[in-house]
Formats: sequence, structure tokens, C-alpha cells
Amino acid sequence: MPTPTIIKTLNTHREKPFVSVVTPTWNRGAFLPYLLYMYRYQDYPADRRELIILDDSPQSHQHIIDRLTNGTPEAFNIRYIHHPEKLPLGKKRNMLNELARGEYILCMDDDDYYPADKISYTIAMMQKHRALISGSDQIPIWYSHINRIFQSRSFGPHNILNGTFCYHRNYLKKHRYDDDCNLGEEKRFTDNFSVNPLQLPGERTILCISHSHNTFDKDFILGASTPVNAALTDIVRDPLLRNAYLSLHNATHHQAINHQAIDQIVLLNLDKRPDRLQQIREELALLHIPPEKITRLAASEDENGQRGRRQSHLQALRLAQQHGWQNYLLLEDDAVILKQEKHIQVLNTLLASLPQSVRVSGEQPLLPATGAADEQR
Repeated sequence: MPTPTIIKTLNTHREKPFVSVVTPTWNRGAFLPYLLYMYRYQDYPADRRELIILDDSPQSHQHIIDRLTNGTPEAFNIRYIHHPEKLPLGKKRNMLNELARGEYILCMDDDDYYPADKISYTIAMMQKHRALISGSDQIPIWYSHINRIFQSRSFGPHNILNGTFCYHRNYLKKHRYDDDCNLGEEKRFTDNFSVNPLQLPGERTILCISHSHNTFDKDFILGASTPVNAALTDIVRDPLLRNAYLSLHNATHHQAINHQAIDQIVLLNLDKRPDRLQQIREELALLHIPPEKITRLAASEDENGQRGRRQSHLQALRLAQQHGWQNYLLLEDDAVILKQEKHIQVLNTLLASLPQSVRVSGEQPLLPATGAADEQR
């Protein structure tokens, strides 16, 4: 490692502290180029930081690191370690802490967005407040399948999330991750959230990216989160990163709906909404649904919305009986089709498990054919 240049700060005339950025990863080769890109564009002095990646994927991704560093990752203070056997997440984080050389250790996940001043802002705030550990309790999460940002709920002033962690080396004298932990590793590392961390604004530390291959499915916390009045493009200004994240929106990864399990898709469409009919047809085409499998049914309008919906569903059932369909998928024209791999997999599982039922997708629960008819009697 080259002898670091002496960097002076204006206020203290002391050398800036060396920072180790640590990242555990597994089967995320597609995200590694963006991790390296975000690390390299940090405004913290390049010779006062390092990036350590611990990867326990079945196959090494050293070739990706080499390609992005011209075969000399050490020139950028980047260390990539491939471990041939799968490790618990807590064990990986402990190993990363042992590998780290820095006075401060800062966590960056492989698939999230971090602003260019992530390191400099965090270290400055920790030095100002003489904090041993910092992080954020609430964070913004961009849900790629709906292209919306939500802020996670608060769990209290002692709660911080690992993707936002930064801690001084002295913190490790009394704290360690649970080697066997694979989820919720923060609990042991913070003594069951009893330490007093420096709380940093979530928007200054991270934009969490929710996608099909998250370790933890963030859809589970969406219902308790609060919408944020900002778009992805407002936060991620870098065009390379912005386009990479936007490519996750509606990313089916070539996963198609198993339309062979469906005799017909019935689109329940109000006459006054021809634009919605065209839009939903286009969305179904993106999912490779043959146009001959799509039937439009004029929705019944009634001042009582629930009654109108029941009438429309009964019409669809009669239409199915007339044509001899064994089953059909009923879509209301205001349905949002989530064109993302994990949601298509869920739908395909549903279709495979209900081979002889009328399949209804929309605001109402799924009902067998007899249930839809009985409602109208």
C-alpha cells in the first residue's frame, strides 16, 4: 500500500482519519460495478479510504473487479476476497471488521445508493459529536416495481440499520456480530439496541433499493412506511446510476406469465376509459400475452360501486360459460400490473394452484365461480 499523502484539515490541522468501507456480498455480480463506481466517486480523499468486499458466491467475481480497475484493484485501495463456502451474514461482517485497517469502518451494501459525500459527511458528524457509532433509524426506500420512494417507520432513537452503520475502531473492543446470524444482525452488534448511536438523517446516508433479489423482501414493510414527495431522479442525479436503477423498474428478467394455464383474460373496462384499455393491453403485450387470449368486457356502471362490480363479475362469469372457458383471469382496467420477476412468479404459482377456478385479480378477493354467482342472488 503506498505511503498516504498527509492531508490536513482546515480546522484541526490533523490528518483525515483512514476509513474502511466494508461490503458483504453474495450472488450480486450485476451490482458490483455500481458499488465500485459509488466508492470511487466519493469526495473523501482517495488515499484515506479503502473498500473491502467479502464474497461467498459459488463463483468468484474477481474478473469484474479486475476489469473495472484495469487489473490493479490495489491501486484504488480495493480488496476483493472470495470465500468458497457460504457464510452466515454475521460471520461475514465480523471477518470484514478483522480485515479493515481503518480508524473508522463504514458499511455500504452492494445494491443500495449512497451519495457522493457519504463518507465525508458521516466522518465529519461523528468527529463533531465524538460518536463511536452512527446510523439511521428511518431510511428512504425506492420500490423499483412501483417507482416510488417511501420512508420506513421509526423504531426509536436507539435503532439504526446496518446499511447505514459507521463505527470507530474502538467500538469493536466491546461489540461483535453474532457469527450465526443471517437476518437482523444489528441486534447483537448494538447490544439489543441499547447503545446510544448518533442518529443521522436517512436521506444523507442511503437510498435503499427494493428489487426482486433483495436479501430481505422490503415489500413486508411497505404498508407501515410513509410516501416521500420526491422521485428517484430527484435524488440520484448521476445518469449512469439513475439509468441502472430505472432498469430495475418493470424488470421481468424474461420471466413470462404462464398464459397456458389461463383460457382467457377478461379486461373489465369502463366505456369512458378507452385510454386505460389501450394501456393495459400494452402492458399485457410486454408480458407476452397473446392478443387472442384477451377479451374486453364493458363494465357495469352503478351509483353503488360494489353493486356495479358484482354485476360486472357476473357478466364475466356468464361470458365464460357461453364460451366454455374452464377458467379466466379477470382484470379491472385500473389494476396495476407489477411487471417484476418476483410478482410474476407469485402469479404463476397462483395460476398453477387454481386449475379449475375462475381467477379474479383486482381489488376484491379471489372467488371460485360459484362464489361470484352466489353474491348476485
